[in-house]
Amino acid sequence: MKLSVLNHTKLLNRELRLQKSLNMQQYSLTESQKRILRWMVEEIRAGKLDEEDIWILWSFDGVRIVDYSDKVPEIKKNTLDSLQKNGFLICDCNSNNEYRCALTSRAYEAVDSNFESMNIDNFEKVVLAHSSQIITVKEAISRFELSPIIKRFGTWAVTNYGVECLACYYPIELERVDELDWLMHMQDKVWTNMNDFEVALLYARELKKMKQSFCISGKPLKVFLCHGSEDKPAVRQLYYRLLAIGIEPWLDEENLLPGQDWKYEIAKAVRASDVVIVCLSSSSVNKTGFVQREIKHALDVADEKPEAAIFLIPAKLEECVIPDRLSGKQWVNLFQEQGFDRLIKSLQTCIIQQQK
Repeated sequence: MKLSVLNHTKLLNRELRLQKSLNMQQYSLTESQKRILRWMVEEIRAGKLDEEDIWILWSFDGVRIVDYSDKVPEIKKNTLDSLQKNGFLICDCNSNNEYRCALTSRAYEAVDSNFESMNIDNFEKVVLAHSSQIITVKEAISRFELSPIIKRFGTWAVTNYGVECLACYYPIELERVDELDWLMHMQDKVWTNMNDFEVALLYARELKKMKQSFCISGKPLKVFLCHGSEDKPAVRQLYYRLLAIGIEPWLDEENLLPGQDWKYEIAKAVRASDVVIVCLSSSSVNKTGFVQREIKHALDVADEKPEAAIFLIPAKLEECVIPDRLSGKQWVNLFQEQGFDRLIKSLQTCIIQQQK
């Protein structure tokens, strides 16, 4: 029986596991440096600082921040250097030794986790083929050079490449998973668990159908993710969920290259996208900065589209008020159980509209 796009999505959503970095993320900061970063995050969330444009100046009267009227705590230059070294800030220093700073998503994650090291290693065990040796999943990924894992089934995994074995080097490209003789072929492999392989193969076939359904003239649907940096963890998850089903999402931390003019590249990406998803939270709707300019640019592009076309989709990451200029668009609540399914149905409609 042929499944619809939405049914494919429900199948994948039940079990989709997003691939995360296997590296230990260490926070090497003093307590005073942590206090400064907490203060910055709190002031940004309160709408008092622009996360992308914080000018810090020093004088005989002490430290001050441009366009900030409240009292500024003591901020040392080596504190900013350390925050940048740890990936929390991006700083530029001019000839007057004035610092222009922007916060990264890592800053919010560190503050929200109270600066605990985020060890997300997978220590589940795998027995190697042709051997009684037991290794961790992390070691298997490294040893057999697995692509990012979408879903694991025992000693087999569905990855961005296709179906790959964790017990030995045995990759199967996604384009080949529909070949009919895989089960017969693998029955001769005494080292494999056929139940694990069969379920992984079925999952990969459904994933392939999903990816094919999100193509326009042979190219994947392009989706721009408009968001505030404080929402980066949730938006990053959305990015990987869309990527796993064959959509081509655009996210600044994934697509921007060092040295590129980010304002120009973001504007170009919005115009080149088939759909813009505006990710909203109680923090992002009340802040000023570049995210508001992204929304304005997306609305300008939307005005050039046919009247009934789906181009701009407001997506609530949590319960919040929709900005007035987006109030004419129906939104989706991604924090609700059926939210992602509804988003996929909207993207499916977009493809149908563009194929007419």
